[in-house]
This record gives sequence, structure tokens and C-alpha cells, in this order.
Amino acid sequence: MFGNPTYQASGKCVASTPARCPCSSAGYTYTETTLRTHLDRDGLEGLRTRKRGRPFYCLDSFTAVEHEYCGAQYGHPSTYAFVRFECSPADELSFEARSSWPSSVSNDYGIALELAIAEGVTDILLDDLYQYSGCAVALVEIRWDEVCSSEKAFMVAARCAMQHLLKAKWSIRQRKA
Repeated sequence: MFGNPTYQASGKCVASTPARCPCSSAGYTYTETTLRTHLDRDGLEGLRTRKRGRPFYCLDSFTAVEHEYCGAQYGHPSTYAFVRFECSPADELSFEARSSWPSSVSNDYGIALELAIAEGVTDILLDDLYQYSGCAVALVEIRWDEVCSSEKAFMVAARCAMQHLLKAKWSIRQRKA
């Protein structure tokens, strides 16, 4: 699936000019192979399985994080959200929404907001080579503005809160078979 450049010992340099050859001073010939990796959406999604198989970081102790997003308003009202999370060590990443939405937020829109928050959580915690997936994340408090809150604002607030969580103490663990 993934190609690698090949290196051959000794011989004539294949660079366009010997002065540009990164290996000439070491006496090696560098042969460049054109990589032809092409992944469609399913192939790219399949990389997640590969990523999940690696060691991961586990949160060492209970940590609470929060973030209040107050963006500049330039026309679109997606400028306010507050989230507070309680995060505990766990074997697998999980998300639970325990907060309540104002009565003006419909059930369907509340679910959409919670999914946006969960997406913001995973955007940060699952982004690295070794995922920060050893924690249970509980959304315990939100603050809502009738005009300025939106899915985007809550996703941004969640992402920022998770950036704060990454500063907590984590330990690397091997996946259980």
C-alpha cells in the first residue's frame, strides 16, 4: 500500500547534478522511486483501523477542562459556546453528554449540537500518531446564547477544551489483544 524510496550502495549518482545529490558526500547512489499511492475515501477511512492498532495515551487521573468560545462577529452568528468536561482514565475513548440544553433548543438540534461537540473532541484526541484515546469524556455543562450559539461554535469550544486536556498527564499504553 505504501511505497518507499530505494537506496543502493556505490555507483553513479542519479541526481541531475552531483552537487545536488544528498548522498554524494557519503559515497552512496540514491535511486528515487516515484510513489504511486492512491487511496479513495474507503482506503483513507481504512487508515483509521491502522491508527487504532498502535499504542495509545491514557489519561493518568481525573481532569476537568472547559472553554468559553467568544469569536468575533463578522456577520455569521456562530460566535458563542461554553463547554465543560469531566475526563477520567479509561481503556477506550468514550463520550457522554450529561448537560441539559435550554427548552428553546429542540431535541433534534440538541443531538446535532452534541454530535458537533463529540466531533470536536475526536478531532483533537484522535489526531496524533499515538491517539489520546484512553479517557472517558463527559460533557457536564454548556452555556448557550439564543443568537450567537451554533454547531460550529460548540465544535470550536470542544476542540479548544481538548487542547487544554492534552496538557494533562498521560501515559503510553499498548492495546489489549
